[in-house]
Amino acid sequence: MNQIGGARQWIVDHCTTDLLLFTDGDCEVPNNWVSQLLKAYIKLRDQDLTGGVCGPNRLPENSVWQKSINLFMDSSLGHGFSPQAYKPNRPVRTDHLPTTNALFSVSALKETEGFKSDWMVGEDVQMGRQLRDRGYALWLLPSPIVFNDCAEHFDGWILRMRKFGSARWLHSPWTSWPLFLGGLLLASVLAYLLGPWAFLAGILLLLSFEVLIRTLKSWMERKTPASPFSIKGAAYLYGLFTLRSYFLGWIQQGFYFLRRP
Repeated sequence: MNQIGGARQWIVDHCTTDLLLFTDGDCEVPNNWVSQLLKAYIKLRDQDLTGGVCGPNRLPENSVWQKSINLFMDSSLGHGFSPQAYKPNRPVRTDHLPTTNALFSVSALKETEGFKSDWMVGEDVQMGRQLRDRGYALWLLPSPIVFNDCAEHFDGWILRMRKFGSARWLHSPWTSWPLFLGGLLLASVLAYLLGPWAFLAGILLLLSFEVLIRTLKSWMERKTPASPFSIKGAAYLYGLFTLRSYFLGWIQQGFYFLRRP
């Protein structure tokens, strides 16, 4: 199968156990991965109707950019309270279980319509919505942490973030549409009120920012930050580039939907 959603659903359909754990082929799990998830699930299922539990993910720290992204994901701006990156101090409710690091109740999964068979990105978000609609609680744990070697180079990471931004429309089109159309309306109003020269100045400012951020990124890749301060600076530089790519994918997908007949 070349669609991850269909592959995961095939496993669910043929599963004969009460619980099912998911990770990815490019992930490294800790030795006590199963026991940590299992203990937390057993404890939490007594408190609520629990559909599953998950832990956060990080990149392996083999390079400066990976260390920087991990540091950025420790900040509120970096994790955005997404279960992919957020590391809470205690178990907290979440909206979905990232399938790189999750334990599911099989009976809960089989109550749903299943993972989307044709989805390559975001099948876990769609499953999370189905489980919550059926009254199941989903929990994010402080640990275990899984190291996801999902990109060999920073450019691969950027492409991945752009795909996630594009996939946001599949996850929640009812929130993406108002934000996208509202942004277009605001840009149009500002262009009308400020005039074409102000609009052109805004475009030039964005282009200047793009040149600056690429120059800084190129300079940072030639250096090896040695101090915590320089690593922290690199974290926000790489993080800014990550957010820029995510929203670029989101905006690109928005214009795609506008062009559809």
